[in-house]
Amino acid sequence: MLNPNYGKAYKNRGIVYMETGEYEKALNDFSKVIFLNTDLAEAYELRGKLYKKRGDEERARYDFDKAKSLK
Repeated sequence: MLNPNYGKAYKNRGIVYMETGEYEKALNDFSKVIFLNTDLAEAYELRGKLYKKRGDEERARYDFDKAKSLK
């Protein structure tokens, strides 16, 4: 069972979901990581890639900018 406060598990599962085309599940997991740790640039980058892949340029740009500001 997933520890509800362990962001790394959500991030890793989100990556698997993204790679297997389960984009909605991946989006939920990356958003959960960001909720748990708002300072994790990698989570914003991953979610930004997913938004870009889905054609949501505005949200992708926001996440990429946020990730850049955290680095």
